[in-house]
Amino acid sequence: MKILIIALAVFAFVAPEWALGGWGVHLRLPAVLGAMLFATAELRLGPRMNALAAAALLLLAGVSAATLAENWQGYDRQFGEFRAALRGIPAGVRMVTALDGDSLGDELDPTPDQPYWHMAEFAIADRGAFTPLMFATKGQHVVEVKPPYDRWAAATAEQGSPPDVSELEDLAADSTTTITTSRLSFPT
Repeated sequence: MKILIIALAVFAFVAPEWALGGWGVHLRLPAVLGAMLFATAELRLGPRMNALAAAALLLLAGVSAATLAENWQGYDRQFGEFRAALRGIPAGVRMVTALDGDSLGDELDPTPDQPYWHMAEFAIADRGAFTPLMFATKGQHVVEVKPPYDRWAAATAEQGSPPDVSELEDLAADSTTTITTSRLSFPT
């Protein structure tokens, strides 16, 4: 296991954000490394230290669960606002989600606006809409888009990201040569 753990540690350290068409590799490998380290560790502690370690782990798990619950309640409020607004949009209307320019974070606010990246996909569940941006990248996701809609589905993971606000004029003019994140043309 030592060779595997060392190799996994190296991969976790140098993992790119994107790999093999999938996003978040740099976030996934460190978690896998931690799980592997825990699974392969042989800790020999006395009964008192075992009880103390168990209490500390339970406390840590409780704090983590409370933090996660608070975080998801915030996301739920954001999604609730969008879904309420979506109910007022007439069926058959075309729409596109656009990011606000700092959606990936910047020096002043390093927190990305990730919940907004895929909000348009609620229109799939709530309105039976079609969006070419979510879970349809060939070879990356389990969803396969059938013809003729496959021509409009994202071909790469980067195309699966919503366009930036600065790209909306190019999308409206169907001038996709300058669009960097979403080189998609939509059906008319």
